[in-house]
Amino acid sequence: MWRSSAISSFYSKFTSFYNPSYYYATSPSIFTVDGVVRPVFSTSQHQCIRSFSSSAAPSPSSLTKLGFLNDGIDAIQPLASKALEIARHYGRCYWELSKARLSMLVVATSGTGYVLGSGNGIDFAGLCWTCAGTMMVAASANSLNQVFEIKNDAKMKRTRRRPLPSGRITAKHAVIWASSVGLAGTAILAFKVAV
Repeated sequence: MWRSSAISSFYSKFTSFYNPSYYYATSPSIFTVDGVVRPVFSTSQHQCIRSFSSSAAPSPSSLTKLGFLNDGIDAIQPLASKALEIARHYGRCYWELSKARLSMLVVATSGTGYVLGSGNGIDFAGLCWTCAGTMMVAASANSLNQVFEIKNDAKMKRTRRRPLPSGRITAKHAVIWASSVGLAGTAILAFKVAV
């Protein structure tokens, strides 16, 4: 009994605190001074001074004129969500193709070797380039391994859900990914580390 009265008391306080007409009428903004919206340029074409009353919230059309709401955002949201979905799909595929956790072990090993071989001072930029190049080359090798093993991976229960046997990504796409990442990693190791 006391819980419901406490909840209703909180709800009434919250709703009285967040009253849209109160918010728009009295909130400080770059557009308002004492609740009056004034145009930036005071020409004869811009005679659109609108004052907000404290009894009602502004209409959606007035907010659109001020730039608060934009129909273009509504059109972009489906495209943005589709782009995010595609990025997640390919990111997941590349993560699985490169066997990223296994590649990180290779990177840890090469980073440890770099630190132990550095002597007194550690070149942190060289360490970062070494780790990045090693990660890329290891990801490329693991990806090419999965390209060569598509048929065998499709037969085993443990590996049939990988990107290539399951058909989430094509072999051509995987070869392009592996080649580009491998060449970039090799270039990093050749030009940034072995100098």
